[in-house]
Amino acid sequence: MDTKQPQVTQVICQLENAVLAGFPAPLFRRAADDGVPVLVVRLGDREGVVPLRGLQRRLGIANDSPDGVMLGHIGAALDFVSELRPGDPLPAEILTGDASWAPDAGHRHIAARRLRERLIQWLRATGVKGADGIEAADFDRTDLDAALRERIHAAFAEVARQLRLADTLDAIAALQSLVEDLAYIEALRERLLLKSRRMARKLDLIGQMRRGDGWNTDMLTLVRRLSQTALTRIGARLNEVDALSDDIIAALGRGPGQQTIIRAGRDWLYRTQRVFAPILAEWEAAPAEIDAQFWNRLGRTHRLLAPRFMDRQEWHQARRGADA
Repeated sequence: MDTKQPQVTQVICQLENAVLAGFPAPLFRRAADDGVPVLVVRLGDREGVVPLRGLQRRLGIANDSPDGVMLGHIGAALDFVSELRPGDPLPAEILTGDASWAPDAGHRHIAARRLRERLIQWLRATGVKGADGIEAADFDRTDLDAALRERIHAAFAEVARQLRLADTLDAIAALQSLVEDLAYIEALRERLLLKSRRMARKLDLIGQMRRGDGWNTDMLTLVRRLSQTALTRIGARLNEVDALSDDIIAALGRGPGQQTIIRAGRDWLYRTQRVFAPILAEWEAAPAEIDAQFWNRLGRTHRLLAPRFMDRQEWHQARRGADA
C-alpha cells in the first residue's frame, strides 16, 4: 500500500501590516486559560499578549483583506500546531483538508482488517462465489494458492462491478484509499479514547476507595462526571465515522459527504487529543493514590475538561462564581 503523504503547496504565515510586521520576534499561539488565538511579543523582560481578533479590530484590518484572511488562517492553524511564527508553513488541514501528521503502520493494519472483514461479510451476504473461503488475513498473504487467488480476484471483480469501475485494480485502490483515511481514526481511537478511558477508570478507582469516609469528594466527583461526558462525545465522533463502513460498497464508492464526515471527525479528535495528550500522559504514569501531586493534576484536568465538556450554562455560572 502506498502510504506516502500527499504533496501540499506550501503557504507560509506572513502579514503585511506595518504594525504587525514591526513586532520583534512575534509568536502566535492559543491562550492557556480560554484557548483564544493571541499574538505574543517580548516587551523587555516581559511578555505582551493580545487577542488576535481584538488586535485586528484595533488596526482596522478587514476580514477579506490579505491580512484578515491570514489572521483567520492563523487562528485555524493553531488547532493543529502549538505555535506559529512569521515564515512558518501553515498546516495542511486548513489548506487542502489533508492531515499534517501520519498514523502508524499498526493503525493502517487495524483499519485494513476492519474493512476487509466488512467486505467479506458483504461478499458472503451477496452470495459471491468462493467468498466463504476467504478470510481477512488472506489479503496480506504472500503464499496464496491459485484457488485462493482466484477467489480474491473474483471478490474484487464484484466490487468493481458494483462500483462501475474499470477493473479489479481500481477496486483494490478504492479499498486502499479508504484504509488510509480510516487509519487516522484508528490512531486517534488509541491515542485519545483508550487513554481517556484509562484516566476515567483511575479516577473511579480513587473515588471508590475513598467512598463513605467523610473525605471531600466534590472536585473528584465533578472531574469524574466531566470525564464521562468527554468519553461520550469522543465515542460519538468515532461511532459516526465507523458507521460509514457499515455499507462497505457505499463507503468504497465515496458516497456523498463521506470524506467530509471522516475529515471533520479526524480533525475534531486530533484537536482534542493535542489538548489532552500531556494530562493523559500524567494520569498514565501516576499511581492511584491521593497526594499533593494528585490534587494539582486533578485541578489541571478540571481546567481542561470544564470549558470543553461542561454544560454551557453551568460553565458560565462557574466562571462567574470564580470571578466573584
